Amino acid sequence: MDPPRCQHPALELKVAAGSHSGLSNNQNARLAATAYSSLRYDETHRDVGDIPRGPAIYAMGGGGQPRAWVAYVGDAGNLRQRLGQHFINRDSSVVTGASAAGLNIDHVRYVEWWEDQAFADEDSRRAAELVAFDVLDPVLRSRGNPRQAARELYADRDFHDAMTKVFEAPPVGRLTLPRLPDLIQRLNDLERRISELEGRT
Repeated sequence: MDPPRCQHPALELKVAAGSHSGLSNNQNARLAATAYSSLRYDETHRDVGDIPRGPAIYAMGGGGQPRAWVAYVGDAGNLRQRLGQHFINRDSSVVTGASAAGLNIDHVRYVEWWEDQAFADEDSRRAAELVAFDVLDPVLRSRGNPRQAARELYADRDFHDAMTKVFEAPPVGRLTLPRLPDLIQRLNDLERRISELEGRT
């Protein structure tokens, strides 16, 4: 019996999101690389290399205004490295389907993140992630069992209130991902141009 599907297209139960039907392994690899290199900040349009390497709480979303929704919230000690695991290596547990519920990374439309001095401490970051679950109400939450110190911080009213203000404020960064059909069209156009150039030699 097939596993049930979630109501949001970015979420699939026990389904890995590593490849696209009809594309070869090489095309999938090129497509993933093109997608990641095409990420840009919405307003500043800086290169993906400007994604900070520091700690952050991040949210992945789907849909579009006014029907955008938060698919997944996670924490990262190194944000750039963590996004690479999701979008390039595709070896994070939530993408590979190793966890009970998986994220179809191809349906993620944007990534937003928040930074705070408290996130440098792992327990504080994990506690802040729990607060982010409350504020952002994602469909899927990162798995893991926070340590007792993180749970105690989460229960602390002052800490909870301070982190709530962080996540109710606008994110410090946002990436918009290109849509899959657009990437496939760009790949096809590139291959057509290469073929035309080769035909002239």
